[in-house]
Amino acid sequence: MAALEDELQATGRLQTERRLEDERQRGEEIQEALNEAWHVEQDAPYELLNIDPTTAAGVIALLTYATDFDDAMYGMGWPAT
Repeated sequence: MAALEDELQATGRLQTERRLEDERQRGEEIQEALNEAWHVEQDAPYELLNIDPTTAAGVIALLTYATDFDDAMYGMGWPAT
């Protein structure tokens, strides 16, 4: 157990301030990634409006996605234009 404690001390993991700073920084990185993912998700329907399906299956897939997306956003998610 002492070897583990020595290693943690040597790498700074037992230092509360450093650990809290590491956790804060990681939290910010996670929040930034979540924000980026949210923007990509919000832009996806607009990108799909530029697609002209060439098959009946493509039309069905697009309409299914639009319906599912709109349902997930409680009727407020699909772009009006």
